[in-house]
Amino acid sequence: MGKIDLIPVKENELELLHKMQVESFMPLYEKYHDEWSPAIETLERNAPSKEG
Repeated sequence: MGKIDLIPVKENELELLHKMQVESFMPLYEKYHDEWSPAIETLERNAPSKEG
């Protein structure tokens, strides 16, 4: 298996990545209506904390 690099998200990329997350997980949410689905997480929930 190949190597995977995780790159931190820049603040100006958050909205686009959230949109991709919703679009990716929405078909599963529509099928299972899972209350913990990433398809229904808010952008604020995914944003990094400004504390600390």
